[in-house]
Amino acid sequence: MTGSHYRLGVITHPDWQSGRDIARGCQQYYAGQAAYQIRILPYDSVRDDAELRQFDGFLIEHFSTKRAELFRGRPVVYLDYLFPPVDSHSIIIDNQQAGALAADHLSQTGARYFAYCDFAYSKKDQSEDREGVNRTQIRFRGFSRQLVEQRLIQSTDEVHRHSLSNYSRLRYWLEGLPKPIAVYCNNDHIALHITQIAKLLRIQLRKELFVLGTDNDSTLCELSEPRLSSIDMGFEQLGYEAAKLLDQLAKGQAIHNINYTLAPKSIVERRSSTPLNSNSPTKELYVGDLNQACAQLRLNERAISEIAVQAGFSSYPQFLRQFKAHTGLTPSSYRKHHQ
Repeated sequence: MTGSHYRLGVITHPDWQSGRDIARGCQQYYAGQAAYQIRILPYDSVRDDAELRQFDGFLIEHFSTKRAELFRGRPVVYLDYLFPPVDSHSIIIDNQQAGALAADHLSQTGARYFAYCDFAYSKKDQSEDREGVNRTQIRFRGFSRQLVEQRLIQSTDEVHRHSLSNYSRLRYWLEGLPKPIAVYCNNDHIALHITQIAKLLRIQLRKELFVLGTDNDSTLCELSEPRLSSIDMGFEQLGYEAAKLLDQLAKGQAIHNINYTLAPKSIVERRSSTPLNSNSPTKELYVGDLNQACAQLRLNERAISEIAVQAGFSSYPQFLRQFKAHTGLTPSSYRKHHQ
């Protein structure tokens, strides 16, 4: 205990959506408890024990287990580790179930073919890799096996797989894929690049190509045209549960090596995985697409009919009706008002 406050260090990558969600979950658990302070520690700030001594406990996401001795003697919960240190407390999200969720969702697109795209894996990226077992491999296993289970493919070998090491190669991979195809991406960065490259190649999204990302990074999902559907892995709940466990440890409760798994939260469905001929888009989908159209009307002089298509509307009259109901103005009046 540092002074009158319990100081919690959350060791993560602050640029990752998972890291931000974990911190948010911690804040929710400790809300209203003035005796707690939470600080995010980027990986490169964790160097020696002198700096770490000011903290009373740690939540650690994907930090090298080879440096576990830095935290010895203080309560620690390891987050989303496939292979946490021996005799430690850890909570992980079920990556195989995430892959199965992706298969269930993309099976509804009507696509004839399926693909999986991730980053080229390196042991430098994750020190816990053992015998080829890693997060992306487990997600692929869940995805491909569920497709076989649903009899959408006969063998897991039928899933077209690409490990991204060079973005220029992604173009050639997309060009060579059979169509129509549904692509499950290991994160939203990859999914965004796929939708952007597809537009350059004039591959018709939501008809020839359906895309599902992972992590539900709202910024990346909104940047895409059409907006990205993505799996919310539930890292906010992970942060909450980890903070709860750490709180019990800090209070001296006798807890023996807790290691358990959380299910992914849900798929956040937007436009990138919704067929163009879908007749029943939800109100949430409309609102997001209309907001995207509003932004385009303010920023450029493109034809309104083109903006309607890019926002995900297959019917121009439908777009006009929904836009006026949403803003109270016609698209042309809205553009004039904001110029």
